[in-house]
Amino acid sequence: MWLYTTTATPGLIVGGGVESESAQLQRVANRLGIAHSTGYPLHTMIGYGAARLVDVFEADPYTWITYTSAVASGIALVMFFLLLLEVASPPAALAGTGLLMVTNTFWHISTITETQALHAVSVLGLWWLTILHLKNPKRFAPLVGIALLAGIGLANHRTSLFSIGAVGLAVLLSGAWLKWSWRQWLILAVVFILPVLSYGYLYWRADDPNVVFSTRITWFPAELDNADVTGIIRGTLQSGEGLEGNLVLPEDDAPQRWEFVLKKLDNELSRPGLLLGVAGLGLLSWRCWRLVIVFTIYFVAWLLFLMSWRLDWKAVIYYHSVIAVLVVGLAVLASFPLYVRRIPNSRLLMAVLALPLFGVALDTYFDNRPLEDRSDDRRGIEIYDELAYLCDDGLIYLFTGGWMPDTFITLEYIDDSGCRDVWPQDTLNAQDVADAAFRGERAVYISPALRGFFGLYSQSTFFRDRNLAFSGTESPLFFELRPYADPQLREEADAATIVDVKITPEVNLYSYDAEFQDDRLALTLFWQATEAPSNAYAVFAHLRDYGDACEESTLRGLIAQDDSSGTVRNIHPTNWWQDGEIIKDTYFIPWDEDKLPDGAATVIGMTLNGERVGEYCVPVAEITD
Repeated sequence: MWLYTTTATPGLIVGGGVESESAQLQRVANRLGIAHSTGYPLHTMIGYGAARLVDVFEADPYTWITYTSAVASGIALVMFFLLLLEVASPPAALAGTGLLMVTNTFWHISTITETQALHAVSVLGLWWLTILHLKNPKRFAPLVGIALLAGIGLANHRTSLFSIGAVGLAVLLSGAWLKWSWRQWLILAVVFILPVLSYGYLYWRADDPNVVFSTRITWFPAELDNADVTGIIRGTLQSGEGLEGNLVLPEDDAPQRWEFVLKKLDNELSRPGLLLGVAGLGLLSWRCWRLVIVFTIYFVAWLLFLMSWRLDWKAVIYYHSVIAVLVVGLAVLASFPLYVRRIPNSRLLMAVLALPLFGVALDTYFDNRPLEDRSDDRRGIEIYDELAYLCDDGLIYLFTGGWMPDTFITLEYIDDSGCRDVWPQDTLNAQDVADAAFRGERAVYISPALRGFFGLYSQSTFFRDRNLAFSGTESPLFFELRPYADPQLREEADAATIVDVKITPEVNLYSYDAEFQDDRLALTLFWQATEAPSNAYAVFAHLRDYGDACEESTLRGLIAQDDSSGTVRNIHPTNWWQDGEIIKDTYFIPWDEDKLPDGAATVIGMTLNGERVGEYCVPVAEITD
């Protein structure tokens, strides 16, 4: 668990694929809301409890919600170790648990907010208790645990059915159920049903019209009724077709789908590891014919599901159930003297045989540590913090991409701050964004997620072709979309400090504005094209230390900088400008105002092919006066 908490993502989580739903689950847990289908009531309530611990420990609620994944994974690994002790030597059990712990899939689901870590508790716990049951069918305690974990599984993630079905078959084959008394049947039924009753939470919360409901991207009242909640649980509210809409049974593309699944498993355990794992499972099953049937059904069900699921890397969160069972096979193989009577199974021999498995676990750890350490990923924290500057920028439509982390982070900030000037907009259609910019009802901003979705990092011409241009804003993460001839640009430029200095043969620095924001100097530059530039100039914004401010001969060095390969972070480069156009461009130089030397000055300029073309210098003292 320590490994996972120290590598977990801090704050609200940004990411694609697996992490695309993390911010939504964090928001729902933080506000005791209702998540997307199937509702995940247990995960939500546990996360809410963790979030409220911040009142005691003064910590970030979203980070503590993520820590519930780490805790759940720790519990699952303990159960896995106990499982391995039943079928393998202690050294092999320790090595196998270590290997599962550092696989990409298991590590990943433990360092983000996801339902899969809790899912691992039910799946791995079920297998441990099943083996205990098959070893001694007369013991009733493992059956109570099986019933409880089956209920928890269904109350958290419906793919638990693949495990519950196989485990149920094992119990059926053992024949123990034939001798259960009615009291035992009642105990098992109650223990199973209790976790499932947590779905009642969804109906209870639906009565609150202001409950956070993740499938409607707004802070306005949810207005849910019981039929809506039933649709959430069934998976029909969003798509209308139920959860089976995510599945495509492999037919003509079965080889490609199998290759996709096999590649993922190869990445985790390698091809030899997969084959050895299957061989170990065969060795284990050889000692118990019931396990042959149970494992076969389990693998067939899971592999069909993985092949039928969407062929994208979001599916990696479902692989831990298969990977864990293959690791069981590796641990069994590393303990094969326990299964071959003619070979002595001394402690020393068991320790020696486990060494390769320890080596694989250690090698996997060092390979995956750089990939899975998310402790320095502060993108969600930065977006949340930067929204404060947008709320001071007037009435805004913020296009966040709909079902993307940026949306849920924005909604969390709005609810926390009470800001109602920023309205998140739910669309991935670029034409919708363009239409809003032309209507001019509010300023139109786009979030980092939508910037990437539209391909604006590579200078997408979609908006340019529609006579729209981007401007900088009070934050380096958000950009404003406006018509080329927006009259407000001239008004904003005239309201700033006018200098009208030539920087390149075709570009003047018309005016500028500067202010310190916390620990950075924010520069708003208004360029004007004296003619349409043919070159794509780069921009530099420096804080320099002079003995005599702006006197080049007294330059002592560079303090800090914020440079760009093109204007407006290169999404509106100079070679796109029209004759006479005014461009609003913003830069943010990281530095604390109180730590500036007396001769500090801001220097703004442009370069072409690495060579400086022109610059303008203004002492910081003039800015702060």
